[in-house]
Amino acid sequence: MPRLFAETCILAHSLGIKYVWIDSICIRQDKEEEWNREAPQMARYYQNAWVTVVAANNAMANGLLNMRRTEPVPRMTRLPYMDVNGEQNGYFYLQSTRPDVLQKEYSVGVGDSELLQRGWVFQEWRLSRRIIAFSDSGFFLHCHTLGSMSPLGDHFNGAGVRLGQNSRYDDHIMQDRDFSPSSEWEDIVAKYSGLGLTYLTRDRLMALAGVASEVGRTIKALKVTSSIPGPILSDDVLARQYVCGLWLTHIHRGLIWEQATPGFRERLPGIPTWSWASMASHVTDGDDKRVLTGMRVRWPRKDFYQRQRQMVCAIHKATTVPVDIQNLLPQFSDRPVPDYVPEYEYGNENRFVVLTIYSPLMPIQIERLLSVVDADLADEVTSALGNRSDEYESDPRIMHLDHPSRKGLWRCICLPTDPSRIVGWASVEHPELQSDEKIASSSGSIYALFLERCEEKGGWFHWGSALISRVVFTILLVRRVSIPGFNESFERVGVGRLFGEEVNRRYLSTEKTTMSLV
Repeated sequence: MPRLFAETCILAHSLGIKYVWIDSICIRQDKEEEWNREAPQMARYYQNAWVTVVAANNAMANGLLNMRRTEPVPRMTRLPYMDVNGEQNGYFYLQSTRPDVLQKEYSVGVGDSELLQRGWVFQEWRLSRRIIAFSDSGFFLHCHTLGSMSPLGDHFNGAGVRLGQNSRYDDHIMQDRDFSPSSEWEDIVAKYSGLGLTYLTRDRLMALAGVASEVGRTIKALKVTSSIPGPILSDDVLARQYVCGLWLTHIHRGLIWEQATPGFRERLPGIPTWSWASMASHVTDGDDKRVLTGMRVRWPRKDFYQRQRQMVCAIHKATTVPVDIQNLLPQFSDRPVPDYVPEYEYGNENRFVVLTIYSPLMPIQIERLLSVVDADLADEVTSALGNRSDEYESDPRIMHLDHPSRKGLWRCICLPTDPSRIVGWASVEHPELQSDEKIASSSGSIYALFLERCEEKGGWFHWGSALISRVVFTILLVRRVSIPGFNESFERVGVGRLFGEEVNRRYLSTEKTTMSLV
């Protein structure tokens, strides 16, 4: 038995705990049937455990109880001990327990550890009631009620852990009047989406299933209904709740996720293109090897034209397509089963859903990447700046520098009849459309699927005459694909905004059409 596991058993025995559950031992990873049965239960194990042991950095090699610091301890001071006669008679030591010092060690030893870059650890951390985190800096305690502390009980801010804190969905959170499931979920996905998984295709949604089930429990307890005004969602859709990493009650927000960082793009099989979970990226690991990881995503600021927005699309149906449990690919048929509902809505059986959408479709032309100056202007015009993630809200300057418009991720949108005039911006994540040459070759095949119409009267930011009216549209970028059993099928290639009077005129003259988003 590895030293780490043996010492975990010793720790449990000393705490009077009879049983230790270790996933790599208790679940045979190479047995697909057993894994599919046990993986959805993992969240319950962490929620109901008395304590979860987190072993960061070199714990696997050194064990829990024999940590080795990589640097000298800077906060330990040795002072001479003077006895009652005024003579030196030994030494005594002082160790700083200032919150900022503890927080730094916690951030370096735990928050920045490789362990917390793993997708499965995300829900373990958020759902566990108590955590003992062992690191090269020593060990730390965390409780979802009392927060983070040293072994001596010194409290400090544990915000250095990127996975976030205070996110356990319990009764005290469900009773919070300001609790918003959609906003909370956007924060969760923004933090989780860029994490790595050994079996990325298989586990992309499963590693978040436990957290999703807790959010679902909260939504049901709060009796959350759709926040979309008007008859946008059919009764058939509202009968469902969670599909492919998004919530149908807030699907209008869920669909407008955007790539947050540049890099190589790859699409994961067996997940619909409209889901953030379908996208992957490449990163360089500690051995300078390129490995596949999840693509980090973000959502626009919540108050983007909150009062003036109007939903212009309707979602009539959400059809779950059965998947082959071995290769996780959807089993399309010329006669799809319309009423197929998986037994476990948070599992891989529910990983592919086709949305039937009723909305205007307008051909557009995507052009060059926007310069920083042009991107900033487009951002100001469409009021898309902002990321709800706490790591950006603390400093607007950091938020602005990290915004996708500053990373060369936005391209300009033009109308096919006037390619010299910019009428919007596009964030294109499709793997086949990552170069100017590929974008140029796609001319005539990409459409704007209209989701929202936002009208601002009185000039931008209420500057200018009250008679001035500007219109901004939130759109998905889609192109046609052929899928058995579904007519007028389209895949997502990106997201964006359109603006201007000419766009508004064309929108008003474009008839709505029914399509399948796959």
